[in-house]
Amino acid sequence: MPLVQIRINKAGDVTNNNSYISVPIFGVCNIKVMTVSYHSTDGAGVVKTIQIQSDKLILPASPLRFITLLNNAQTQHTYDQGVGYSFDRVELNGKILINVTDISSNTTPENFTDCLLTLQIDHV
Repeated sequence: MPLVQIRINKAGDVTNNNSYISVPIFGVCNIKVMTVSYHSTDGAGVVKTIQIQSDKLILPASPLRFITLLNNAQTQHTYDQGVGYSFDRVELNGKILINVTDISSNTTPENFTDCLLTLQIDHV
């Protein structure tokens, strides 16, 4: 059961958001999201609904369809334990599309800097 960490970042005009991230695992797998860490430089009082859209991490029975979290309006950092996000029988082909979005605009969140996903991946 390998652990995989994926860092999505935006520094100025340079970003790997909304792109394929290399994950050197192939075949049918079960994926459990262990942690999600999100950071932005928004000031206090700014609340956003953040979504981690993916071609592999899909919640088919949910109206939101993807991992969704609220940023912490009191600090510049949001942390979500991720307990309960499980994706069964996912076909991996060496890469995962990850797109961190502001759900209200469906674009990269303003002042977004980093998102770190920790995944436990088990072959079926």
